Amino acid sequence: MADIVKSSWTDDEVLKLKSMYAEGLDTRCIATKLGRTRRSIWGKACCLGLSHQAREDYLYSSEEVTRLIVFLLCCYEIPTNIKIIE
Repeated sequence: MADIVKSSWTDDEVLKLKSMYAEGLDTRCIATKLGRTRRSIWGKACCLGLSHQAREDYLYSSEEVTRLIVFLLCCYEIPTNIKIIE
């Protein structure tokens, strides 16, 4: 992502940023969707006074758990013979 160079924010991008922040998406996801760096997302969110809402529940959907497991397996050398207890 070092190649991304954008300076000014369009009104549409600001609206999308506010919407995605309100949904609780993380800065990496927002940055990918808007074609910006995580630092620029964080900086603009701070300038706008945005903050992530605390989750009302601490349970994650099966889709979120699956995405996390796939992410961890892809990024770290975790043995694939681990059994998940349901």
